[in-house]
Amino acid sequence: MTALAERRCEPCKSGVRPLDAEQSAALLAELDHDWQVVDGHHLSRVYRFQNFRTALDYVNAVGALAEEQGHHPDLALAWDASASRSGPTRSAA
Repeated sequence: MTALAERRCEPCKSGVRPLDAEQSAALLAELDHDWQVVDGHHLSRVYRFQNFRTALDYVNAVGALAEEQGHHPDLALAWDASASRSGPTRSAA
């Protein structure tokens, strides 16, 4: 597991600067290649599934984890896919 995957989400706070392009690129390198940085500040990825039930189960699982972490990404649900958009990406220091 990567160091990024082991971290907990910290909600954005006033005064915390967004990650710059170099910081984003370094963290993006730790993720699966299907993730991308959108508009320089959001993470986005589309997951494909065999059917609606599997996609719905995934969205529900992500929703539960997001609630636990205090982070609430935009999730889209389709018959065979789920899109996740999270952000903006922020520096913890």
